[in-house]
Amino acid sequence: MNGVFSQVQIKVLFERYLKFCLVGLSGVLVDMAVLHLMVQFEETPQWVTLSKVMAAQTAIVTNFVLNDGWTFRDRTAVLAVCPGKFRRFIRFNLVCLSGTGLSIGILNTLVFWMGWNLYLSNLLTIVAVSIWNFALSRRLAWNV
Repeated sequence: MNGVFSQVQIKVLFERYLKFCLVGLSGVLVDMAVLHLMVQFEETPQWVTLSKVMAAQTAIVTNFVLNDGWTFRDRTAVLAVCPGKFRRFIRFNLVCLSGTGLSIGILNTLVFWMGWNLYLSNLLTIVAVSIWNFALSRRLAWNV
């Protein structure tokens, strides 16, 4: 044993995190595409914030479907009787929405206070918030 986790548990956790990150990568593409489509209208702080919310929510939905069916597939069979898919989605969404709040703060800081490129800033915020989302969603949505 390695303190709290055994080597097998660490391996499973690492493999699950890699799957979560691959799903997250598809979410990055969805997020970036929606953000790009939305900011074609204007690039004011209010519109960027609204665009980020829309982009993040679209990515959250696609990420939930992929994580539920692949990353946490072994857990979804166990949890089918308990909270069910809709409850997992609500919990996952709440975790990711809190992450979205963090990312909006970071994104606006990088773009409007520091003058960084919108897309680079968005990518950095997504990476920064991914660990938050994984840690909370694996515990709250899939009970791992």
